[in-house]
Amino acid sequence: MAEITKDSTLKEVLAYYAKKNNRKNSFITEGVKLFKDIADKKGSALQLFTPDKNGKTLLNRTLTSIDLDTVNVKQPMQNLRQVGLTLKGIIPESDKGYNFLPDAASNSEKNLKIFGIPEPAKAKSLVSIRVNPQSMNQFFSKIEEFKLDSQTEAIADAMLFNLNTGLRPSAAAELKVGGVYFPENGAIYIDAETKGTKGRRINVPLSPFADSILQKRIADGKVVNDQFFVKPDGKVVTSTDMTNLLKQIKIKDFMFDASTNKYYDSLAPDGKDVPGKRGSSLFRNIHTKIGQKSGVAFERIAYLQGRSLVSAAQGSVGEVVTYATDFPGDIDPKGFDAQQASKISSIFQPSLEKYNYNLSGEVPRITKATEGFSSYFDAPVLDQSDTIEGTFTDVTDKKAMSFEDFTPEEIDELNKAGIGDNRPPEKKALTRIQKLKQGVTDAATSKTGKAAITAAATLGTTVAKSSPLVAAGLEYQMSKDEGKGEFESGARGLAEAVNPLPVGIREFEGAEKFVAEKARDDSSISDSGSFLDALTGSLTGQSLNLSGGYASGGFINKAE
Repeated sequence: MAEITKDSTLKEVLAYYAKKNNRKNSFITEGVKLFKDIADKKGSALQLFTPDKNGKTLLNRTLTSIDLDTVNVKQPMQNLRQVGLTLKGIIPESDKGYNFLPDAASNSEKNLKIFGIPEPAKAKSLVSIRVNPQSMNQFFSKIEEFKLDSQTEAIADAMLFNLNTGLRPSAAAELKVGGVYFPENGAIYIDAETKGTKGRRINVPLSPFADSILQKRIADGKVVNDQFFVKPDGKVVTSTDMTNLLKQIKIKDFMFDASTNKYYDSLAPDGKDVPGKRGSSLFRNIHTKIGQKSGVAFERIAYLQGRSLVSAAQGSVGEVVTYATDFPGDIDPKGFDAQQASKISSIFQPSLEKYNYNLSGEVPRITKATEGFSSYFDAPVLDQSDTIEGTFTDVTDKKAMSFEDFTPEEIDELNKAGIGDNRPPEKKALTRIQKLKQGVTDAATSKTGKAAITAAATLGTTVAKSSPLVAAGLEYQMSKDEGKGEFESGARGLAEAVNPLPVGIREFEGAEKFVAEKARDDSSISDSGSFLDALTGSLTGQSLNLSGGYASGGFINKAE
């Protein structure tokens, strides 16, 4: 029996314990299950228990990032505790490494710190799925069939994307473009799921196949309102949608429930005696199992599924080093983690060829460098058009004397606190001119409004411009593009919105003079700092009939 030292590998210590205690080879297999990548590395046994600069052990970082509904960690934890106790028997108490080793009691305070989670009393999940090349490609083909139906095409694409990323079903189905997808690096920037990381976001590399799904949806114009997966009715795909399609997919003995010793032909079986965990949530189980069979370490799988903040790279001599990655898009598309993502997707290679997915890299990619897409992938930010220049009066110290002094949001909060708004209905409602101001501002600055303005400018149709919101927003943007100031551009936009004539203000003589004179005559402009307030004051006395127009909830159709 080989002598054990503090420099022994994890596998050596497991083998030593197994032989000494007449344990089967499965003891070694379960012990290296979560750490195959370092099992033969010198000193790896002690490495598991040695804390990093943040006080977290490799055991802690790995176990806290694992989906316990997907992976049974009870046996590995028991075996690794025995590894620590074995080391404790040969390392002197004077060695600093001795203090890193666990207690004999499974869930002592020290062990909870070392392992990060309590040792489970029993397996949390008894459901397993038949994961091999044949079953996985059969499963892929059945999902692909749903793409032939326009009603289920988006759902099927979301399923394939989820299957190849292991994200939470809702995170995959509700994936957005702006500020989330970075095509230059083939990565997504999403909320981390790791416990205690609320508000933290991480970069996750996509496999070439998962990335190709997003690229094709953009190229085919299937992205709607910044969402990748949207059904024909305009609603975003949900995890329930995916589960409902899974109910229609039948593969013989596809799932096994050890608690009842029963096989199922579906991942979403109906009935009374069915597994508690079923449906789209099992995509992560499949992704984890494929990764495990492909030799991807569990800590890497957890990172690829958005459940760990720690990315990895290979150093100059081939060792794996870890680091936090939380700057949007800051990831190496050919790096170590990206390679692991590709490993997992490789099981579907026969299906990719069958359905003519081109992952050769020869298909032009859509990125910010693509003409017309320079700002397509940007996260929503405060636009320059939302910033009003000028002098402002500080009104923060003014006391609220009546409900008219509160915003609608503040009034709503007061109502929730039991302070009721007893004003008559006509006092509570926004005035027509207030609605108009709000509508023009939204049309000129919101993402949706800008899309409508762009479409109107591109198409040049009277139908596209017949909405006063679009007409106003278009006039505003055209004026800005011509170099006009913020106030004048906004004034022209509002004038267009209330314009009762069947043509735009640019089509009748004196428009420039009209706007310029009204702007110059209003002495409140320099003090108010609001072009909308200023022009509203000018237009109120113009006897403009707004009945039936946008201000009262309807539309002024200039095409009529």
